[in-house]
Amino acid sequence: MRSLNRFEQMALFIGGLLAGLYAPSLLMLPTPQPLGYLLIAIALAAFSILAIQIGQIDLAQPITRIPPQILPILVGILLAGSSWFLLPLIGDRPWPILTLWGAGWAAILVGAWLLDRAAPIEQAQQVARWEVYVVAGLTIAALLIRGIAVDTTPFSVHGDEGEMGMVARSVMHGELTEPFVTAWLDHPTLWFFLQALALRLFGDTMGGLRLFSAIIGAATIPICYLFTRESFSRRVALIATILLAGYHFHIHFSRIGLNNIVDPLMALIAFAAFLRGWRTGSFLALAVAGTAAGLAQHFYMGARLILVIIALLLLHQAIVDRATLWARMRGLLLMGLAFFAGFGPLLRFFLEHPNAYMARLEVAGFFQTGRAAERMANGWSLPGLLLDQANRSFGAYLYTIDTGLFYAPAGPLLDPLNGALFLCGLGLAIVSIKRLDRFLLLAWVGGAAVFGGMLLIDPPQSPRYLIAAPAICVLIALGLNQAALLLRKFVLPARLADATLGGVAVLLAISSLSWYFLTYTPLLRYGGTRDLTTIAYYINTLAPDRYPIFLGPPYAYINHGAIAFLTNRRIGSDALTPLTTPEDVPAPPPSMRLVFIALSARSSELAVVQARYPGGQLVLYEDPLGLLTPLIAIYEAP
Repeated sequence: MRSLNRFEQMALFIGGLLAGLYAPSLLMLPTPQPLGYLLIAIALAAFSILAIQIGQIDLAQPITRIPPQILPILVGILLAGSSWFLLPLIGDRPWPILTLWGAGWAAILVGAWLLDRAAPIEQAQQVARWEVYVVAGLTIAALLIRGIAVDTTPFSVHGDEGEMGMVARSVMHGELTEPFVTAWLDHPTLWFFLQALALRLFGDTMGGLRLFSAIIGAATIPICYLFTRESFSRRVALIATILLAGYHFHIHFSRIGLNNIVDPLMALIAFAAFLRGWRTGSFLALAVAGTAAGLAQHFYMGARLILVIIALLLLHQAIVDRATLWARMRGLLLMGLAFFAGFGPLLRFFLEHPNAYMARLEVAGFFQTGRAAERMANGWSLPGLLLDQANRSFGAYLYTIDTGLFYAPAGPLLDPLNGALFLCGLGLAIVSIKRLDRFLLLAWVGGAAVFGGMLLIDPPQSPRYLIAAPAICVLIALGLNQAALLLRKFVLPARLADATLGGVAVLLAISSLSWYFLTYTPLLRYGGTRDLTTIAYYINTLAPDRYPIFLGPPYAYINHGAIAFLTNRRIGSDALTPLTTPEDVPAPPPSMRLVFIALSARSSELAVVQARYPGGQLVLYEDPLGLLTPLIAIYEAP
């Protein structure tokens, strides 16, 4: 057995100690976790090897000081590990654990920065002043595009959006105090803590909730520029950033209060840092990549694709450039430590509750839900079924229509011109697939189609593809850049070709955002809840002595997320069964006057209510789309 030096022996001891400390907590659960036995075995093996190794080292040799660059990393591991083990003691005070966790991964990044300073690391390309001004301008423009009138555009409030807002309110009220567990629909709770902070800063309203998403969406713009500039060129980076700033797909999810919008930001940070670390050997860049990948696990489930793509990048390098892979091993080790620090105590929660990690697959997985088996029972072969899923999933970019209610653009993610340029960029990436950055783009859009579409039910669904929005814009930018190069060769001088390229990029962005605001928004497709949103705003106008009775079931209930958030759960009740006789109409609570609110499908029942309480006021709301008659009907009893 090879002799281990003092540092390796200390690492072995700490690893065995941590495994031994954590194993009992897994085995003392009501359902003991097999991982606990594995950790005991690991601890025994570590301590056994250590016992052998201690006899092989000369204890009389002078003690070597730990390099100062390593100390912050060791401190970071200790702090992040402490947050892991102290998680059961969190009680109703989350801030000590949050502080330990944040300080842990921050200390690892400081140590990585010190390692870079002690080694000859290639510096990043100098950013010109004009670049700073242009990117800052684009970021401000993106924030304005995403943040102005965000409370009313889109008008409708999706049920999921309202439910997330209600969980955020539970954080504000001290009802939810654990940031490293899962809550509504198994979403990690850190997102709700951040939304609660936004509600405190910007107001406890739909505008306050959505403005946080707008800020995250705008923050994605400069990271897109840095990512593209590092791997491609300033010209391509500028085009891609302009396109993303005006991309209707990204704008939409930046204007609603859902956690999907975090995915593109975290993916860009992780991939930009990874590519830089891989090219230069920067420990800090690789540590940032690991931290971003770990932090991303606290948000939408789509961020798990980041881990898949990084694994594919490493496999790519194992085939194409094994020498660089071996040369980056120490950096990859640090990236792994940073990932676990960023994932933090949430990883412990998922290890103790593995069903929570896989919960969304149980309700949306193509095979897990039995959807595949059902279609095969109807005559589909497995190859034919997979081919159909692949066609619908990969076609989301060019020709398959998303009919879900989270966006419902009534078309693919790209119009024909952008789609053609996207194909041009794909072609360029394919022919240079040996380049890591080109392979990344292919894995990015392909991974979104496979893991966000092909393996799930009812593809395509827009939220699952949002993580690929930056890659889409980069590929379009590559296609536009190729067109500019051809113009240089055959028609236009270089400067005129570049100016034409920039002009086309700006026109594409303007066309996209104008389509969103002038064509899509008035159609009220988002959420499918224009009636429920209208009801919520009406309830907010009621006098305190009015008690709402909702004639909505079985189509919707008064505790629907949109109504609950917009009205802050004002008192009221559902009329669960049809009102066919005056005797079926409920009596008001003491000192209250009733108001009956009916969806279009149950509006005819208000005639019975009028018979029970004559002399009231009937109000009909017309459907702005003319599809429902009426949109809602209201009867205010005397």
